[in-house]
Amino acid sequence: MASIQFVKSLIQRSLCSALKQNRINFVRSASLKGIEYLKNSKINKDAAFTLEERRSLGIHGLLPSTILTQEDQLQLCKERLKTFSGDDVKKSIFLYDLQERNEKLFYKVINENLSDLLPIIYTPTINKMCNNYGLLFTQPKGLFLNNLDIGRIPEVLKNWPESDVKIVIATDGENLQPNLGDMGVNSMLFPVGKSTLYTGISGIKPHQCLPITLDVGTNNEKLLKDPSYLGLRQKRITGQTYLDFIDEVITSIINQFGQNTIIQFEGFNRENSLTFLKKYQKKCCFLIDDLQCKGAVVLAGLMASEAILNKPIKDYTMLFLGIDETTFEIANTLVKHIMEENGSNLSPEMIKNNIWMFDNDGLLTQARIEGKLFTGDKVIYAKDFEPTQNPVDVINKIKPNVLIGNSEAKTFFKPDVLYQMAEVNQKPVIFALNENSNSSFYQDIYHHTQGKAILATSSIFKPEILNKTSVPGHASSCLIYPGLTLGVMASGLKNIPDELFGVAARCIAEQVTYEDLKAGRIFPRLELLKNLSIDLATKICEYSFKEGLSTIRPEPQDKKFFIKSHLYNYEYEDILSRDLEWVEMAETSTEEVKKGKNSGKLNENFEKSVSEDETDKIEDFVDTKNEKSRKVSFDDVNIVERFPPESFKTKSEPTA
Repeated sequence: MASIQFVKSLIQRSLCSALKQNRINFVRSASLKGIEYLKNSKINKDAAFTLEERRSLGIHGLLPSTILTQEDQLQLCKERLKTFSGDDVKKSIFLYDLQERNEKLFYKVINENLSDLLPIIYTPTINKMCNNYGLLFTQPKGLFLNNLDIGRIPEVLKNWPESDVKIVIATDGENLQPNLGDMGVNSMLFPVGKSTLYTGISGIKPHQCLPITLDVGTNNEKLLKDPSYLGLRQKRITGQTYLDFIDEVITSIINQFGQNTIIQFEGFNRENSLTFLKKYQKKCCFLIDDLQCKGAVVLAGLMASEAILNKPIKDYTMLFLGIDETTFEIANTLVKHIMEENGSNLSPEMIKNNIWMFDNDGLLTQARIEGKLFTGDKVIYAKDFEPTQNPVDVINKIKPNVLIGNSEAKTFFKPDVLYQMAEVNQKPVIFALNENSNSSFYQDIYHHTQGKAILATSSIFKPEILNKTSVPGHASSCLIYPGLTLGVMASGLKNIPDELFGVAARCIAEQVTYEDLKAGRIFPRLELLKNLSIDLATKICEYSFKEGLSTIRPEPQDKKFFIKSHLYNYEYEDILSRDLEWVEMAETSTEEVKKGKNSGKLNENFEKSVSEDETDKIEDFVDTKNEKSRKVSFDDVNIVERFPPESFKTKSEPTA
């Protein structure tokens, strides 16, 4: 009996701790009064509060008399966005103002208008906003860690109000986009935007995402002289000091939020990105989407293109225009996939013979690197071929099926190059992976290939803007990372192995329909991105359990249901019917714990479900009285061990 009482006491303390840390949504309204409900973005419904809620919560008279539904508000937001026609920056500012006021409505708007708003809440619009970040800053949406805090990073991390963080998106702002370069602390808009996409696309809860900017200075003289710049006014730190700072940040994140926390880096110097990937990939859930996800995206597009070219990828000849670390990462991803598909029939050398690379210094040949201190990938992909600085000559001789333009694509996508691709191919596959907001750049690709091109772009444009006969596919990493990370979370993985990117690419390619291919599109439509991410997360989860990588026990029988039942709810909740009973219980429990007594009401709720042999596992477990059946949550990997396999069985599946 003493053990039972001890367990109940632990439960009560856990509940009180959860209330204090704002981990339980319904309790967030417990201490609010009157107008504070309208100032809390997680609870505020604006004019959608019912009359009963307005009177009970003390906000009657603080809102106009008309009571709207969330759908009404959604339509009003759409109308408001139309008033900013032609000004994407104003649209973005309006949306982020909405987020600060009404979180549910913000994500509802994003989720139901994803294809239209994706370029507004992320690139290319935030590229335009970076230079004026100091003027746009209103309140913190993430953490700023700077090198002056070396040795105190754990203390700073504890200042973040959420403890249930599952994904950290971090940047040091050195290499955001080819046309931006070093943006220092202004780069915060990128992890904030990516955090928004995680919730808007894959339904990961907002409080589980933590955007971080690593302020290590900037070498951008314009920013250093700008009075509105909010970062450290110093040159970037480098060398061992920089590496030690990064190491402390990653170690502190893992210690603070757990080994399963996904740490996503973006916008780092390419060489640094490769260094960090090699160092941390097997030590934690480390992800660099600039390198890894982009390779998976290209692989997915090539898989889908097999049906158009009527040949397998292993028989493709590919020419990269522009060479950097991303180029080699994409190429290595393709080589690894082809080897996995063909077993011992092909050697890596045979596959690499079909991959050619060209940059401002010409074709990557053995003669070009001879006598120079090149190692690794540059040597591997160098060809025993006559040196040339004319890409048309290369296309004429090797007749590539695929042209992959990376960061320097605009430099090489000239009329003669595109014309020659159309001459040697009936359907040339062209990837334009550089960010370019000028639609004429892509129109020229169609024009100079006589409309033959199967085009995939990193930028988003409406089909009618570009070409009447073909529709460009959207080759963005946002096809990969939302679903990938959701699957990693659901599986409780401790690192992210390379094989998962092959699984992701295959899943994306399988979503391309006959209608897509007929239209010349080798990627799924953006309107399907939400469901695609859930399907991708399910595939990742299935693979993780099959390969014994998952730490979740027992294994969910219906993995898709398991994932979907714990996604963010975009709909408003009835505060009164759901919360008031819990507020009363929470207040009662808090008072009883302070007195050192047991709450009879709380004890009665748990007596039926807690046994003595669970005392060692119950510390962080908070039961929910109004749930008809227990659900497994990957919010806490360890919690899964407390549920029997029967709890995973279900007859119905909730909709996305």
